Amino acid sequence: MMDNQIKTAEVQTRGTWFQRALIWFFAGLLSLLIYWLFGFVIDDIGNLPRPLYSEFIASRMPKSLTSETHKLSEQTADIERSIKNETTRLRLLRESQRSLLEIQRLKLQKSDDSLSEDEKAVLVESQKQLLENQRKEQELSATLEKLHEQQYDLATQQSELDAKISQATVPIDKAYAVEIERVNFRIAALKLLALTPLLLIAFWIFRKYRNSHYGIIVFAYGLAVLLKALSVMHECFPDRYFKYVLIGASIGAVLAALVILLRSLFKPNPDALLKQYREAYETFFCPICRFPIRRGPLKFSFWNARSIKKMAPVAFNHEDRPYTCPLCSTQLFETCAKCGATRHSLLPACVQCGDLKVTKLDVAMDDSRETPV
Repeated sequence: MMDNQIKTAEVQTRGTWFQRALIWFFAGLLSLLIYWLFGFVIDDIGNLPRPLYSEFIASRMPKSLTSETHKLSEQTADIERSIKNETTRLRLLRESQRSLLEIQRLKLQKSDDSLSEDEKAVLVESQKQLLENQRKEQELSATLEKLHEQQYDLATQQSELDAKISQATVPIDKAYAVEIERVNFRIAALKLLALTPLLLIAFWIFRKYRNSHYGIIVFAYGLAVLLKALSVMHECFPDRYFKYVLIGASIGAVLAALVILLRSLFKPNPDALLKQYREAYETFFCPICRFPIRRGPLKFSFWNARSIKKMAPVAFNHEDRPYTCPLCSTQLFETCAKCGATRHSLLPACVQCGDLKVTKLDVAMDDSRETPV
């Protein structure tokens, strides 16, 4: 028999519903806070510098296209400044023309005899200036026309250059996409590298402390780490890779759950086995083979797990004797060695005197390993 097992008669306090609700609330809050904490760490890792597109394309663009682009940009800027300056000069010249024409109009309204010599001189001078301004206006208009033609030629050259740059940018864009994917993969690897020790720690404390009084803290921590790891994989890995990672992890989790369930079925722990015995006794079935316990008033009755709860209560005035299952020969009721009353053989305490007896549970555990329930 195994020594130092969990005492089956140990009283496990569940606490009030308010205490249980608070425990679950704070466990969920703890899991959320741990998830946020790991999220801050992962976000800091994700902020590592990535190559800028402008710097990347500038370093890979052919020098001839770069110099030609710079030259055209300077020429275009010079032409635009020249057009702006000549346009301003033409506007000021036309304003001066309007002033001179106004002078001519006012002087013409007077007769030549009424004009003084000074006024006649001003009139002659304004006429000369008007003719000179007309000549300058024609020159400025011709200059602006040439500048616009040069601007059009530069725009045509710029269009041809843009087409060459577009062709040269195609392989550069592909190389940039490859570089970004490589950097993202490295960042994803760093994130998973940071989460891997946390996952291993979660797995270790889960195996070691999941059945302790603080097991809910273990579950909260493990859930937060697992969710953050799945979130990082979904965020960083492409969908074509993540679906395989997800299905592989799901298969592993399902296999682990099946192994645990099968192991608990054929090699149950004392608590699980005691719960199985208790539930079987409550519904008057043999805990080993599920054969009905036909004793006392139930000797000639028929029931199942559902109907037993709906049966009318019957008087149980009979001599309570030891009882053995007629199908699997397991002794289910026996005489208590301390008080002489009939007690449950597979439960730890005597219903009359409270005497504890764990050896019967050990025997039943050995039998359950040989006989599937």
